[in-house]
Amino acid sequence: MLLLIFALSILACGKSSSGNDGAANTPPPGDHRFSGTWQGSLIGDPAHFIGNPAVTLVLNYSDTLLTGTLATSDSAFTTVAFNNGKVQGDSIFFEVIQSTIYPGARVKFSGKVFNTVISGAWNHSRLHQGEWSVSKN
Repeated sequence: MLLLIFALSILACGKSSSGNDGAANTPPPGDHRFSGTWQGSLIGDPAHFIGNPAVTLVLNYSDTLLTGTLATSDSAFTTVAFNNGKVQGDSIFFEVIQSTIYPGARVKFSGKVFNTVISGAWNHSRLHQGEWSVSKN
């Protein structure tokens, strides 16, 4: 009988220990696949861009908030920042209402993640449209 109680107490300790380990290894809330620095190119209106400007997209995903910046090597487009990105499955959506070249203009981006590449489209005040593709560094 004593042996049975001893065995049960060891089993109970083992269960609580593995439960604690599992809790410690649980990732924090939010999907962090999108966080980090991505680099690639932006293709757009030839009158607006010279060639295909290089793009640096920095994403920061915390809980349910996606923030970041998108900068290009083309000084006409400069840098835009966003703080209201949305993640739905493998897709990301963000809209920027700040732009250096067109103050107050809307810039909408959308993208789909395939492994370590995000490809998407952008629409700048319905005047300039194009595509972008970036890879994770």
